[in-house]
Amino acid sequence: MCAVLSLTGIVTALLAIGALFGGPGLAGRLIEGSLAGAGLQGTATTVRVLTDPPWELLEGHADRVEIHSEQVSADQVQVRSLDLTLLDGELASSDFERLEGRLDGVTLRTADGSTIEIERVDLAGPPEAVEATIRIPAAEVERVALAAMQAQTGVSGGEASLQAPDVIVFSVFLFRVEGRIVVEPDGSLTMAVNLPGNPRVQLVPGDPLRFTSVTVVAEALVLTGQVNATGLLP
Repeated sequence: MCAVLSLTGIVTALLAIGALFGGPGLAGRLIEGSLAGAGLQGTATTVRVLTDPPWELLEGHADRVEIHSEQVSADQVQVRSLDLTLLDGELASSDFERLEGRLDGVTLRTADGSTIEIERVDLAGPPEAVEATIRIPAAEVERVALAAMQAQTGVSGGEASLQAPDVIVFSVFLFRVEGRIVVEPDGSLTMAVNLPGNPRVQLVPGDPLRFTSVTVVAEALVLTGQVNATGLLP
């Protein structure tokens, strides 16, 4: 998500150039052509710059910038479909009032080479406090949690079951152990295992996305969090 949010800086700079040399149409084409150079590869990419009245673009203002791309890849993230909208931008201050977007079919590759499949990510809010809602299918959560538990205990086999409101139940041979998914004060995500001492298994660190809630809804794990994107703007 950080790679996606960092596009706002590229958009801001190129809108200013486009305003001087042809208005919204050229600005959109310049942005579209710059995405690959910024390390973001995609297909069927389109960019629309909308400003009313249009001459406000010459004054450094854009009402909205709409970016769509498919089969997107950036660093260790792959996205089946990306839609990002930047609203009410003052180019002189390199700032947009609001960011809205949606990512469908996200694949994250971790440092150990494993992957996590995310069904959908919704983004909305001002750059300093963008709210993210992440939906992960229950089967994927169960797979990742079981692998984490096996890595911690060294015991292979067994099953995992995601249950409301925030519990994963592990069944290994004749034993049944519950792990509750917890949002820590630092915004990280851990799993508190119902064993002596209530050991914690870290799932996701709280930087740059600070998690705020976790719940099981309709056979999926729904996470909410907040990220400060102001540092990604030039």
